[in-house]
Amino acid sequence: MYSIFPMWEIPTASAIEADRREQTLKTIQKAGLFSINLPESMSLFDAKSEEEAIEKILQFGVPCFFRVGEKGSYFLCDNKSHFAASVTIGDVEDPTGCGNCSTAAAMYGYCEGKAPGEAAVNGNISAAYNLLQYGPYPKFTADTRAQALELLRQRLA
Repeated sequence: MYSIFPMWEIPTASAIEADRREQTLKTIQKAGLFSINLPESMSLFDAKSEEEAIEKILQFGVPCFFRVGEKGSYFLCDNKSHFAASVTIGDVEDPTGCGNCSTAAAMYGYCEGKAPGEAAVNGNISAAYNLLQYGPYPKFTADTRAQALELLRQRLA
């Protein structure tokens, strides 16, 4: 299941610059698991819609954590699409870093053997906390962890 890179979050430039496209597609195969957002995927896979991007990612055959902004995310693997709606836990302050933290949380869940849909929910909950302030979430306490685990339980029920 693992390769040299547990999960590769494709840099925007690698997805949208035509001269980097071929190398990016080769690198995805080496990574064996990747993360990309909707605008990047539409450019990289020459898709015209979210649905077409999903189809092309699935045809590519490499597991993918696919971030679709405020809507939520998908975990795409084994020719299946596992959607998880976004999570709101407070007022949005700043979306910077949501892709990074959600990718990390989804990768952690997937590498720990969680089902693809649960890995996507992990990513969405992480992004929800990230949205609460500028910069990284500073106070991840035992209570915060318990709240996040309760959100996960509710989303999976």
